[in-house]
Amino acid sequence: MVKERDEVTTNPSTEKMLKELDVVRFRMTRRSIPGYDVGDVDAFLDKVISQVQAGKSAVPMLRKMNFRTSTHRGASYEVGDVDAFLDRLESFAKGDESAFEGTDSQSPAGIAKWPVLVGFGLVMVLLVVIVVITVL
Repeated sequence: MVKERDEVTTNPSTEKMLKELDVVRFRMTRRSIPGYDVGDVDAFLDKVISQVQAGKSAVPMLRKMNFRTSTHRGASYEVGDVDAFLDRLESFAKGDESAFEGTDSQSPAGIAKWPVLVGFGLVMVLLVVIVVITVL
């Protein structure tokens, strides 16, 4: 998805934005659920990277984005994941240095880790309770 970039000395904000664009991952939609076309999103993110590497603001591009939707499994990204990432990216591009704090961009769409961990913990507790009740 991301093209190799020249080793250029840039400001830390630009480096942070390029890093987030480089490592972001989106969840794929399930069959028959519409999502953003993978090719459209990947091509758009490549254009954003080129814009940022050229020293230009990505904000105008982020406001004009338009992706086709697809219902083919494996051919579309979760709409909410893409939209959430692009919202954080726009906030960061406008100067909000905290836009990516508390997120893990290598997880789908840079979703904050703690809700996932809490949800997993609750599922595990529920399973233990079911096993205990079944055994007794």
